[in-house]
Amino acid sequence: MSDQDSFKNESLPTKIFIIVSVSLIILAAIGFVVALIFFGFVGLFRIIGIEYSSYWSLLWFAVFYFICGFIGDFIVKLLFGLMRASGRWSWNALKGGYFFFSFLINWGIISILVALMSSIDIQPLTQIGIALFLALLDLVFDPPKEKKADMEEGGE
Repeated sequence: MSDQDSFKNESLPTKIFIIVSVSLIILAAIGFVVALIFFGFVGLFRIIGIEYSSYWSLLWFAVFYFICGFIGDFIVKLLFGLMRASGRWSWNALKGGYFFFSFLINWGIISILVALMSSIDIQPLTQIGIALFLALLDLVFDPPKEKKADMEEGGE
């Protein structure tokens, strides 16, 4: 009970300090993720040879991709959960579905952003390649978790 009352008993300057500190930590974490996405796109676009008008347009592309990707990741996990709940798919088929959904969402996000932003031009075949690469990264770094029920059923 004393743990719950501890913040209420703090003085006003201490409360403000705590709230500002936590807010800055959260903003720093979000900024770090957006910076990783931004510099990842800079490197990827430089390797592939995609032209963009300025770093600001690329920054906006990365920010919008981050926002849309957050929503897209939720959709991928929802679709993966529906596949898993049906119980009709082996583990390899579930991972393939996760990869396919991730690819489609990434391709959709990139296509929409390219259509809306005139300062970045990516050819459709290159969009597909980038979406495949991002889906592969998603599968490698954030793989779907296998439940015990999936392992006990012997799903491959």
